[in-house]
Amino acid sequence: MNLLDRANSFLKGSGKKLALTVVPLAILAAPAAKAVHVEPGFTFENGGATGPGTGIPSGGYDLVHWDSLPSFQGVTGISLYTDTISGDLDCVSQGDCSGSVTINWTGYLGGATFPGPVPVSWDFSASPDFTWQVYFNVGGNELTFTQNSPVTGEVSGVSSIVAGTGDTWEADLRISWSNVTDASYSVTVPRGTSFDFNNRDDVVPEPASLLLVGPALGLLLLKRRRARR
Repeated sequence: MNLLDRANSFLKGSGKKLALTVVPLAILAAPAAKAVHVEPGFTFENGGATGPGTGIPSGGYDLVHWDSLPSFQGVTGISLYTDTISGDLDCVSQGDCSGSVTINWTGYLGGATFPGPVPVSWDFSASPDFTWQVYFNVGGNELTFTQNSPVTGEVSGVSSIVAGTGDTWEADLRISWSNVTDASYSVTVPRGTSFDFNNRDDVVPEPASLLLVGPALGLLLLKRRRARR
């Protein structure tokens, strides 16, 4: 029996048993994803005073929610959302109303570490015309986006943040109104397209990755054209 015949015989016998043994061991060795702890929060500021008042909607914290997402980088993802939050603004006079709403989710990482940047995203809508600020803090590193000119309707975006060494995280949405004519407000962070934390679907490709993908797609199209001929 030559060397090739011996190799084939091994693969059909002992080699097959060895392969079946190694694969289950690899599955058992896979580490479980770290779970992220979440606590909801809600604040309405009415006339500069924070606390109970006409701006606090019925339901309070019960209007703020979250869903778990599939793990990414060994850590559970979180999708943050709300029911429609509405109430009354503080009106000095007719047509001169102000106030702000801050919705926040905080928690701890449970010792989780991220080998790469943590993807984050936001999607929300409010009325009447408003200014906004989005804030993320992961392990002590902060990321803030601000819109100081009044806008209307839906706002969305995607980014990433490098996690710090701490064990806490936070996501805040602050909506503000100033000198608006409407006496009532509403804010919605929709379920599904929401405030996402560590969602693999929010990963923004690096420029270098795009340079690699471009030629690969071009080569694939060229092969298809040749195959059709």
